[in-house]
Amino acid sequence: MYNLRHLNVKLSIVSVILAMWLVGCQTTIPNWYQQREYTNTNHTLIGYGIGNSQLEARESAISEIASALSTQFSQQSQTVVEENNGETSYISRVEYQLNTHTNLHGLTLLNQANSGNKYYVVYQFDKRTTATRMVANGYHCAEDSSYLYRTAVFQKLEDELGCVPQAKLIFHNNYWALKSNDYYYPLEGNSIAALFSEQANPYIKASAVPHRLVGNAPYSIHVSTHQAGYLSLFTLSDNGELQDAHLNLKVNDGFKSRYPDPARYEGLRIAIPEGSDRVKEMIIATLCDQPIVLPSTNPIQTNPDMVERNQKNIPLLFNQISQCNVSTTIVHALAG
Repeated sequence: MYNLRHLNVKLSIVSVILAMWLVGCQTTIPNWYQQREYTNTNHTLIGYGIGNSQLEARESAISEIASALSTQFSQQSQTVVEENNGETSYISRVEYQLNTHTNLHGLTLLNQANSGNKYYVVYQFDKRTTATRMVANGYHCAEDSSYLYRTAVFQKLEDELGCVPQAKLIFHNNYWALKSNDYYYPLEGNSIAALFSEQANPYIKASAVPHRLVGNAPYSIHVSTHQAGYLSLFTLSDNGELQDAHLNLKVNDGFKSRYPDPARYEGLRIAIPEGSDRVKEMIIATLCDQPIVLPSTNPIQTNPDMVERNQKNIPLLFNQISQCNVSTTIVHALAG
């Protein structure tokens, strides 16, 4: 015969545990999210997001901002459509709407919360250009000649501001940004690729053969020098992975090299992530009077498990090669 008293005790314990579990699973929506306390201004848009992860919530918020941007752009574009043989062109509007997500580079996280199994976030998007925001926040003109200041991003800022603004390249909150006067300015697309550019130099030349790839096709790097010095050769992917082929190789005038050695290797390959249709990589060849000093390096042909550490090396590298002869070229890889 069952002991009813013990059975009742067990049922009570189970009931308490079940009640606690139910309470723990309940989701309390934050007041700031429910009341939408953050609102748009003349130059900012607000996006609220919810998801099963922080990334999913962020994407939800970005979608809300993107939708608002597309609506504003469409409203402003009604009188800008073109007529061609009786057909109305909406190409620019469609392209803008499709590319909105990848071009949101003025995002700031204003608030976040986790309740139950849900994540809540609110982001602010600043519609002003980087130059306009720098004017509003204040900036100082750079007095040195960092390699970073010779990139297309800073050349554009110089055209708009009248001088090159003093700034540092940093990896902040999982995106690449410029830090100037204690303010952060995310790079376009939140990617280091915004700094990619082709730069020629009479004392060192570097080229990729071929420079356009399809599928998993290999390529090689050809480099030649017209002055003695310390040669370094790097590859920088658009996800911020920095690897070195040569580091501080002492060479004479007239040095020529092909990397990797064609007698041993077929060539270098660029991995295209699943879901991407194209990626690009920048080759950086430097010829310096003194060796480059980096805390750590990641030679090509090794296991690329040092991406995060090498991302911290990129600003250091850009600073150190400021007084060096630098040649850069870009390799484009398309999915096969």
